[in-house]
Amino acid sequence: MMPTYRRTRVAAAVSAALLVLPALAAAGPVALAVVNGDTLTTTELTMELGVMLANAPTDLRLEAPAPDRVLRRLIQNQLVVQEGYRMGLDQRFSVRNPKAEALRNRFVRALLDSVAALVPRGELDQAAWVGLRQLRVESYLDELRRNHGVQVDTLLLASLDYASADAGVLAALRDSDQVIARLDGSSISVADLTREIRFVAFHGLEGKPDAAERRDKIFWDTLHERLLYREARRLGLDRRPDMARYAASVERGLMLEEATSVLVRFEFAPDDQAVRAFYAANLAAVTPPVRIRMESVKLTNEQAARSLRDKALQGAKLSWLARNMPDVVDGPPPFPTDFFLPQQVGLDAAAVEVGLIPEPYGVPGAWVVARVAEIEQVVPRPLEQCRNEILTMMQARATQEHMADVLARLEAASTVEILPGAVDEVAKVTADVVATRERSLEKAEPAPATQPAP
Repeated sequence: MMPTYRRTRVAAAVSAALLVLPALAAAGPVALAVVNGDTLTTTELTMELGVMLANAPTDLRLEAPAPDRVLRRLIQNQLVVQEGYRMGLDQRFSVRNPKAEALRNRFVRALLDSVAALVPRGELDQAAWVGLRQLRVESYLDELRRNHGVQVDTLLLASLDYASADAGVLAALRDSDQVIARLDGSSISVADLTREIRFVAFHGLEGKPDAAERRDKIFWDTLHERLLYREARRLGLDRRPDMARYAASVERGLMLEEATSVLVRFEFAPDDQAVRAFYAANLAAVTPPVRIRMESVKLTNEQAARSLRDKALQGAKLSWLARNMPDVVDGPPPFPTDFFLPQQVGLDAAAVEVGLIPEPYGVPGAWVVARVAEIEQVVPRPLEQCRNEILTMMQARATQEHMADVLARLEAASTVEILPGAVDEVAKVTADVVATRERSLEKAEPAPATQPAP
């Protein structure tokens, strides 16, 4: 059975940066700026861009941001991280635990990758190669269990009814210190497994028809993950330079999140007068979009449609033309007779006006000439109907302004030196990141894996 892998958003962003920047990593870090004595390099830049990559939609082309803006954002984030350390946030559980979890996952993956890599590809096809890699990993896990003297109470494991909805049964599973497995002086209790099931399955396994199978998988995954982590540390994977860099990057990302969440807090309690003033200044945001009603005629071919449109532009009524022009298709109007958004027929809402006759529309088997007959009158929604929406907008605006003020004060109290050539280096790295990412998306195909990505 294969271990499970959990990750934070920060660890995902760091992994994304490492995947798309192998050439930059090999070239070594280049110093960009010195912020209160701390040197920022292209290593921190790649992590910053990794967050951008992790959040960017894969179905849209990514444009490289302006390098001076990227550099300033990098410096501001460093100021926030430094403030987080000054406040002692690195000792919080919300930083230490996700960091430990990310490192554990990284060590385990590195070890499994090294084991699976012992299987040569040779002339094997994809399915056969992946199958042999999986068998090699399973064999290695068997060996680890023997070497660590693992003892599993399979009868106890099989008796644990996680599908039950009975409150007493669930309480016993949550609190029981009965030991399911022992390994090298440590153990996995029923309570330990229950917490892991809650973490992995989130809502638990109550009422699930496959609860027993999922219970067993989560148990063996947990056991194997512990064994692999111990073995990785015994082999010194945690002392490798690349792991140290990964740990520093993950901690920086977690500190940035934690410090930002603290610094962004402020009291938000606008009075009614402020709410009404904001509402009056942002009526467009609570005004329904413009809709139009069109009269339309369907014709059998493009030439007839263009001829009819020309006559309509000269002032003839569309209804009269529909009765008297050749090649008109009988039947109900092809376009809806009620109001709809102009974007649905390719019109710019800001440019529509009554009487507008666009170019003929090609539709399956026919052509359509249409005229804007009416524009719906729209008015802002009353404040009473959108107060919560206005409050959300106000808070978002206030939060943005508050954070800008915090950053300005941090910058004013800091010593920042941008090193020569930094902007050009940022532009180069950013362009390389974007280009590498676009190439990887173009030729992406599922890669053979021994386990889920970290």
